[in-house]
Amino acid sequence: MNTREENIAQAIDGLGIMYRALDSLREDVLPVNPRLFAVMAEGPLDQMRNLLDQIDILIGTDATEEIRMSEEHEEALDRR
Repeated sequence: MNTREENIAQAIDGLGIMYRALDSLREDVLPVNPRLFAVMAEGPLDQMRNLLDQIDILIGTDATEEIRMSEEHEEALDRR
């Protein structure tokens, strides 16, 4: 695997780690303290945005915009 592919793989792995961290916060903190969850979720969400931007640069497309739009759509549905 070349360096570019390794960087893409690392960014994808990082996304998985951040998703799991966010899910853990959702399970443990959200039911008890929604405001604290919102504050604590900012870090993983910012990191996920950065990783998506990094993937965008590495693959040379705007594919991550589709992922973001899909996530925003899912979040809007969850709020209903």
